[in-house]
Amino acid sequence: MPGAGLQHIIKLAKSEISTLTNRDAIIVCGGSNDVSRDMSQMGLNSLKNFVNLRTNAKVLILALLPRHDLIQDSCVNKEIHSFNRKLHKIMKNKEMVKILDYDIAREDFTSHSQHLNLSGKSKVALLIAQYLTKSKSSNIDLILLKWKTTTSEFIPIGCEIMDLNDTSDPDNDEKEENQPITSNQKNRTSNRRKKSSLTRSQDFLWE
Repeated sequence: MPGAGLQHIIKLAKSEISTLTNRDAIIVCGGSNDVSRDMSQMGLNSLKNFVNLRTNAKVLILALLPRHDLIQDSCVNKEIHSFNRKLHKIMKNKEMVKILDYDIAREDFTSHSQHLNLSGKSKVALLIAQYLTKSKSSNIDLILLKWKTTTSEFIPIGCEIMDLNDTSDPDNDEKEENQPITSNQKNRTSNRRKKSSLTRSQDFLWE
């Protein structure tokens, strides 16, 4: 809508916007005419009211570009910088609102240096597409669980934990247990003093 301010832009397509969901995004590009007419605050108020009433979908607002037909220190370019700064401050706590800051070179503007040419519009469209794609993929929150190395003290019989670093063959251990004892193997002996067995007469149960 050429020559329109933000107050008129945000009133467009009300019926279409009302049917959007949080999977959709509303892209707002405007504000330059408000700044040039010294109506920056009115444009910011319109954006604020628009965002407060549109909680059903995401809103992507394009920051204002500086005018290359004016010097950098001109009052209009200073007002554009102030507009962008206030815009970030207003939308700071709006979870469904994102502001796209971008920079376009002089050759991407028309000869009068105020509006984007075909290449400039293509670059902005590509930036919007990349931003929306990145935002969509980042909405998935991944919960990383740490690997639990500690084991419970209560391990059922037959469910003992095997040492993965042990290279010995368990089948060989079983074979060694089943092998008969040879003469070369020593019998286990005990140095404990044996107690003499009780006779029937010495046992108190038989007295």
